[in-house]
Amino acid sequence: MEDGASLNVSELAKESTKKEATSRIPRIPLMILAPLLVVIALAATIIPNTLILENASQESVQMLSSSYLQSMMQIIVTQTQQSVERAIPALQSLMGQRAVRTAMTTNFNDLPHADVLLENMLIARIENKLDGVSCFTGRWAAGYGNGSPVNATTVDTTVVTITANVQAKTPAEYAVPIVAIMEDSVNKSTMRAYPANPLTHLLYNPNTPVLTAPYDATGYASVRAQLGPDYYPYYNRTEPVLSVTVDSYGTKTANMFLLGKNNASSPYPDFTCSVSIGVESTWNYILYSTKPTPDSIIVIFGQKNLSVIATSGKYSSTLAVNNVTGLVQYEKLPDDEKTLRLRQHVLDTFGVFNGTFAPGNASYEANLFDDEAWIVNVRVISFGIYDDGKVLLVSALPRKDIFGQIDAAHTRSIGVSVGIAVGMSVLTALTFALVALPLAQLARAMKTLTQLDFAALEKGKVLEARSLLLELYNVQVTFSTMVKAFAGGIKKNKEMVIRNTASASQSRPTTAPTASR
Repeated sequence: MEDGASLNVSELAKESTKKEATSRIPRIPLMILAPLLVVIALAATIIPNTLILENASQESVQMLSSSYLQSMMQIIVTQTQQSVERAIPALQSLMGQRAVRTAMTTNFNDLPHADVLLENMLIARIENKLDGVSCFTGRWAAGYGNGSPVNATTVDTTVVTITANVQAKTPAEYAVPIVAIMEDSVNKSTMRAYPANPLTHLLYNPNTPVLTAPYDATGYASVRAQLGPDYYPYYNRTEPVLSVTVDSYGTKTANMFLLGKNNASSPYPDFTCSVSIGVESTWNYILYSTKPTPDSIIVIFGQKNLSVIATSGKYSSTLAVNNVTGLVQYEKLPDDEKTLRLRQHVLDTFGVFNGTFAPGNASYEANLFDDEAWIVNVRVISFGIYDDGKVLLVSALPRKDIFGQIDAAHTRSIGVSVGIAVGMSVLTALTFALVALPLAQLARAMKTLTQLDFAALEKGKVLEARSLLLELYNVQVTFSTMVKAFAGGIKKNKEMVIRNTASASQSRPTTAPTASR
């Protein structure tokens, strides 16, 4: 301190500046600190609220979509079951009629004239809006029996089936019911087709078939069940059984068949009857009309190697002429890529499906197509009471179809939040510039003041600068007044020193030289 006592004001200011320059504590500019604090405050407010709202919206949509998809699956289950099972009472009634039992078990030579049988079957088909009603009898041909292979040679069959006109070449012909009859005792493995009158329920001409074609029914479970347990282990079933078949024309049908006995003492069933619906015209339509979004896919898989029974990916709503046969049929499209890839996914995920091992009801997300997230729902549909009457219903739809708008809103929310934060930061920086810049100007002016360079202060016009902010305005006015007063005091002090020096010089006595004597 004693050393600094001899220093002037400018030197003391320089020494203090050097001392402050050696400080290691960082100083944060106000124009950076203020926006940073604003960003932190906005983040602390916006982020929690955004997360809360996003989680709530995700949970709400998840709950609603899950409920919707489960309801959709249940609708499909109900409609597919009802499409076949609604006719089970008619099937049971048909099986219980003596005319049917007698005609199928004893009359193997003149079924085109079995009017009561044909009338009952035609009425059952029309009233229940079925695609087909059939009755079958299977018995060993002469010279064959238990242990023999099952084929058209070893087994005699009797078949009566009522369907649409699979040989139709116009939609009008397709609408006429056709009674197809095969009696091996009359003509081995040959099906004869007769048009039927839908009003009288009788054949137009029972003596002249409009078509004869080779036919083999020995592969049907309903026929094999009549040959013994070695050929169909469930020969003693008393409830309807599900069977999905594809005929020689490529028409796929879902059937419920019932085993019956005309002779109570018979060890095996004497005959069977079934009701059928066309998969292309009924199940594919149910799946197609129920799917929630255009890009979604719904498939019914069977137990045998997870075969595709029905799919929403190949529904055709109109009759079309087959380019190969020239016949009018529902268009038979190949399984689409989505259906096949979904089948492979189910196989990879759950393995082989059967009546005793199934995933049950499941809902999950998986990357199915183009590495996009899809929502998958799995449900087992039971037809009848037996395990082999179960099929697997699987639906898949893109996650973006449900959560896309929420994800987009989340992205927009982040963009808006960032935009608000940047805008507020810029606005805050500009606002604090009104404070920081005048303060910085005052700091420079004070530094100049320590050098007693009043001319520079006046030249820079810092003493006339005034802020719009009241507090800064007061500081600037006070500083300007202080500098002017200080400058004025120094000026007066200098003038006083000059006057005092001049006065002292004038009042000092002069000594005249002494003359020598």
